[in-house]
Amino acid sequence: MQRGAAGSEPATAYWTPRPPARAETFLPAEALRLEDCEPATSYRPRLSSSDRLLEVRGGQARPQAVAVPTAPASRRGLPPPARVATVPTSYTSGAVDEPAVAPARSRDRRADDEGAPAQPRSRTASGSSPSLRRDAAARSPGPQPRSHQTAGVVEPQTSTPAGASAGAPVSAPADAAPQGPLRIDAPPEVAMAAYPLVRRVALQQDLKGADRVLRVGLGELTNATTCRTWFIGADDAPFSLELHSEPAAEEQALISQVVASAQPRASGRLLVVPVFAGSRVVALALLARGESQPAFAPADLLMALVVVQETAGFIVQLLVDHSAKQRDLEADKKSIYNPEALASQRSRGNEGGLINIQPRWVRVAYPVAVLVVLAGIIFAVVARVPTYSAGAGVITIEGIEVTSPSPGTVAAMRVTPGQAVRAGEELARLLAQDEESALAQADREYRNALATLLFDGADEATKAAVAAASATRQRAVDRLEARVIRAPKDGVVGDVRVRGGAALAAGDHVLTLLRQDAEPTVLVFLPGQDRPRLRRGQPIQIDLTGYTKVRERGTIVEVGTEVIGPNEARRALGQKNADAVPLSGPVVMVRATLPTRNFKVNRDTFRYHDGMKAR
Repeated sequence: MQRGAAGSEPATAYWTPRPPARAETFLPAEALRLEDCEPATSYRPRLSSSDRLLEVRGGQARPQAVAVPTAPASRRGLPPPARVATVPTSYTSGAVDEPAVAPARSRDRRADDEGAPAQPRSRTASGSSPSLRRDAAARSPGPQPRSHQTAGVVEPQTSTPAGASAGAPVSAPADAAPQGPLRIDAPPEVAMAAYPLVRRVALQQDLKGADRVLRVGLGELTNATTCRTWFIGADDAPFSLELHSEPAAEEQALISQVVASAQPRASGRLLVVPVFAGSRVVALALLARGESQPAFAPADLLMALVVVQETAGFIVQLLVDHSAKQRDLEADKKSIYNPEALASQRSRGNEGGLINIQPRWVRVAYPVAVLVVLAGIIFAVVARVPTYSAGAGVITIEGIEVTSPSPGTVAAMRVTPGQAVRAGEELARLLAQDEESALAQADREYRNALATLLFDGADEATKAAVAAASATRQRAVDRLEARVIRAPKDGVVGDVRVRGGAALAAGDHVLTLLRQDAEPTVLVFLPGQDRPRLRRGQPIQIDLTGYTKVRERGTIVEVGTEVIGPNEARRALGQKNADAVPLSGPVVMVRATLPTRNFKVNRDTFRYHDGMKAR
């Protein structure tokens, strides 16, 4: 450590790491942990005259007062600072009461350190009997203190304020502000002993149980004969779950002092460790030993600080729950309901549910599958499944079948299919040579009789001959007219079944004369056993033979009242369609209308024609 001229600014203390000659470390100080200093070019740790170094050498703990020079130190060429820790005197005030040690003793010990070989020693204060040493050499105003570096550990010269004895502890300034909650990095051996207790505290369900476990555990870890916990209420009044009474006057003063300073207190056989919630002290752990026992060692303080630090979160949460329960109890006293019933209702809590680790699609698929099954059951019970009846059919268009009135040979056809004709228009003519000869003979006889009547108009015989000749002529005309086939009414010529020269018998089908506004219908022959289920108005689906994916829907307009055989069905079809529909077994005849006169196949439109097969 470097020094400057009197009256100048306080200098900065620097620590330079060297290979240690012995196992040495520093217990946590202001934060009770080793602080990683930044490189020498950017940051230097500073010490005040009220700070202490708590050095542990080979299991021996020795506090050292630090004297800070007044001259600024040069920062050139300095290596990065080592890991350091400082202990404010207020942490150990009242615990250091050993006599002063002369500066010569420090020099002798440093000489021994430099000459002695390196020996392995313990790096912690746990398990040793600590011995506190303090350099108390008084510093005169003239000489400047010197720093001594030994095996990587700096042992600065100490200074004591004027008027103070060399053996008295160095106290913190009276106006020093509280330093807030501590944060400790516990050594492994301390953590191994402390964390089983932390785990037991964490498993407690209420503040009373956690308080009991914490007190018993701290007493076992620190060998304290008395361990007491005081909680700080909302009104800053301490209370205990163990004593159910207020603290004594001396204990109250100690509690107030620790709460105000927000720092732990170690004084001989008494340890006071605060529990923080943020920066506020919410509880205190008081540990005490009997007169026959030794004072608490720094390792005991470290153990208590580690336990309290790690259990603070649980204690604070349980304290919040305890305060809430107390408020509920106070409110229950003013309620009209039984306090025991209200407490039982609150104690039930929320037990929660099972953890669902199934994938999301499983959680979605399960209710969907259940809904599908339920829908299937409902459909099977409520829904009506339609039944179908299938049979062969034929497309028919309403018209008139024109037949031959007499036997003969077709002399000529006067019309073609699709031609519109009027009633009485000649459609076809049969050969009529005999009828024409008879008409010519009758016509000559009629003219001869008429000429005779003109010469002798009064002769009755002549009049009778004229009448007979006229009648004969009319019969010849009628026989000739019978050889002509005419349209019975207006219509459109459908299918022409005969051609010129064809021999016809009386009643043979010559052609079909259709109505101009006739709608196509379908005549279907369904199985006879389905007759009870058939009725007018039911829909019917028609597939045209020879056309794929062509399905037309129609409506039943006529249902046969009787079940008929195949022969009767063919007779109903007529001569032209009798052989077009395959029939077997008893059938019932059903007629249905089609919605339009045309049907579509892909993009093409076609007309229905009489006699097209359907099913």
